[in-house]
Amino acid sequence: MKMKDRGLIKWQGFFMPEHKKMLREAEIEDMKLKKPILDEGQLQEINDLFVQSVQDELEIILTLWLDGFIEEIGPLVIYKIDPYQRKLYVRYNKGTQIFRFDSIIGARSN
Repeated sequence: MKMKDRGLIKWQGFFMPEHKKMLREAEIEDMKLKKPILDEGQLQEINDLFVQSVQDELEIILTLWLDGFIEEIGPLVIYKIDPYQRKLYVRYNKGTQIFRFDSIIGARSN
């Protein structure tokens, strides 16, 4: 398919909708990051902040790894830590939310 732009002839590639979808998915896959591995010191710092948030209602910011992307959530307050189901229960945006331990890669005070 030919297009004219400022007098120049340009060629636009011909792609089927499924090809465009595959290219978009491949681009998203390329943007994904590997999950960071935390050392014992980092895990201890995160744990200390969790306990402080529960005890003192300290607002914290969580850094999450979600399907290859890193996202910060907060400010939030932790109201329950469930070590058996490995879940964190928080108050966030006038509601509650649950996060799995394995998605948490960082925490800091607000």
